[in-house]
Amino acid sequence: MTFETVLDDIAKQLGKPEFLSLQGEELERKTRERLSHTPVLLVLDNMETSGDSQNEICARLSPILGNSKVLLTSRHHFETLEVDIFDYYLQGLREEASLKLMEQTAEERKISNFNPNDCESLLQLAGNNITGYLPLALKLITGQLKLKSPLEITKSLGNVRLTEDDADTKNISIFKKFWGQIFFRSFQMLSSSEFELMAILAALKEQEGTTQNVLRKMTKERLPEEKLKEAINNNWRYCLLEREEYGNHRYFLHILTSQFFSRILAYAGRMNR
Repeated sequence: MTFETVLDDIAKQLGKPEFLSLQGEELERKTRERLSHTPVLLVLDNMETSGDSQNEICARLSPILGNSKVLLTSRHHFETLEVDIFDYYLQGLREEASLKLMEQTAEERKISNFNPNDCESLLQLAGNNITGYLPLALKLITGQLKLKSPLEITKSLGNVRLTEDDADTKNISIFKKFWGQIFFRSFQMLSSSEFELMAILAALKEQEGTTQNVLRKMTKERLPEEKLKEAINNNWRYCLLEREEYGNHRYFLHILTSQFFSRILAYAGRMNR
């Protein structure tokens, strides 16, 4: 996402393909006129992954909104001083919903050694009643039960937890450390073929993913059919791999999974030099 691609997408959504041939101030003027004439709600999701700074996009978008409004989502706080942004911090799930999510995840992904009695202790690794419990963290912790005992998971993640004081913090490093620990422990479970599959999916456009048939073609010289199938099934059960459940299954990485795995790959590359 860049400011220019946002303008292009607005033109497409409003049925104005002729705008796509315009550039610079002319495109901005035409877009502003259209948004003033036809008020809309723009939704820009996952702005922390944008090619331009999310703050820069907001600053450039604000003057052309006219009578329209924009809803922004990001895992980073906005710091645009020139633009009025009313922020709302979304907290995690409440305890009852969190316990239910862990049980559903274990049942869906066939994690046979899941015990509901262990939920309370594992739940505390993914948040608290003030910050809420983070859904992806809950799934990753549940996924680790595929190979680890609850005690082993608690020991490996015991040093990094969100506290009640973190509910209103703007210190993103706290959350990076929190996610880094959970992902690192999850990635440690991977075999060489499972790691290979993650590397392939991480190289694709974030959250775009692909089908098993395409993966088979991409890995035919590196992963035999049975190894690929096993890697897909295991990574899905570890909750490191997402799967669309309709039609021909499409496999992809959650945006945070992709980001943290790419960092580990880059770190491993530097260590091997």
